[in-house]
Amino acid sequence: VLATLWSQKRDQAKDMVRNNVLWMAALATPVMVFFYMESKLIIGTLYPAEYGPAIWMQQLLVVAIPLSFISNLFIYLMVTAGHVPALLFITSLATVLCFASSHYIIPQYLLAGGCYVIITTRFFVAFSTFFFCQVKYRIITASDGLKALTIPALLFAAATTLSPILTTHGATFLVLGVYLLLLYTKGTQLLGCLGGAKAGKTAS
Repeated sequence: VLATLWSQKRDQAKDMVRNNVLWMAALATPVMVFFYMESKLIIGTLYPAEYGPAIWMQQLLVVAIPLSFISNLFIYLMVTAGHVPALLFITSLATVLCFASSHYIIPQYLLAGGCYVIITTRFFVAFSTFFFCQVKYRIITASDGLKALTIPALLFAAATTLSPILTTHGATFLVLGVYLLLLYTKGTQLLGCLGGAKAGKTAS
């Protein structure tokens, strides 16, 4: 759909990308919060006690979830828009960064170093592809960026603040329940239509 719109209705395609970025951030946030807050339960249930270090590793790696979502979207946009050489350059730099950081960071920080390498590489690709598309097409506004950053910050703050009062499980499910209800009832009003449907109706 995006490839067709990009060649025929560029403004509508940009609206679709913008809305999808906001919705990806909004939908990735509860996944991040759940895996961060419930890491001990998840790892403890699925694996024996020897896998205890996986708890903090999972909590650290939740950052990679939205980075993967965002980078995949902008990678697809770059391919659709015909910027494959630029994308190849970015991914080549990311590969070099991954190898270099693995060589210097992992021997020093071991398991944590591996997590840092994954996050650093994913952040580089996500930021580079986003920055390229933003400079080229001006898709995301400052208010959009503020929304995308504020939503996870508020959810993490609420969950961690309520955790000592309601227990980890109680705080997690209360915060996520209220958030998902608000997202279901007010999401379109705050973030736009997922997939740019509203933009499509307006354009037609």
